[in-house]
Amino acid sequence: MRRIVAIANLAVIAAFALPTAVASQAVDRWIGTWTLDLAQSKYIPGPPPQGSTITIEPVAGGGQKYMVQLVNTAGGKMLTERVAKFDGTDVSVRLVGDTPPAEAASITETFRRIDDHSFEMLAKRDGNVRTTAVAVVSPDGKTLTYTTTGTSTQGQPLKNVTVYRKQ
Repeated sequence: MRRIVAIANLAVIAAFALPTAVASQAVDRWIGTWTLDLAQSKYIPGPPPQGSTITIEPVAGGGQKYMVQLVNTAGGKMLTERVAKFDGTDVSVRLVGDTPPAEAASITETFRRIDDHSFEMLAKRDGNVRTTAVAVVSPDGKTLTYTTTGTSTQGQPLKNVTVYRKQ
């Protein structure tokens, strides 16, 4: 009888632990440091930045903190931070370091999870959507691809495909 009770207890524990473990793995594949793979990325209209690194950390409540360091075409560095809540609410983009463009103060982003491997982000300026990006992490968790469409800061149509590799 003890053996049956022990097996039943293990089954109950496994039933609750497995979904938690699977959900944890789904979130964990995003967590880490990602470096831009310029050779695999495409920038239309261009030119591409010199480099970019994204660091993603978990935050309480199921969100994720995104820190993006960008080295632009002229070699200037900009660090942005935001916390993605994946609930459709606008979040502010915080700029750190070099003096950002004047327009950056009015930029917000909205995140919506599509599934365990992807999410959509809307970047807004003064409340108007400027770009839409879909981020997809590969099943093996080694590649992160953003496909961004919209309008550049110069008013040109853009379609960028940026590929990042996990460090």
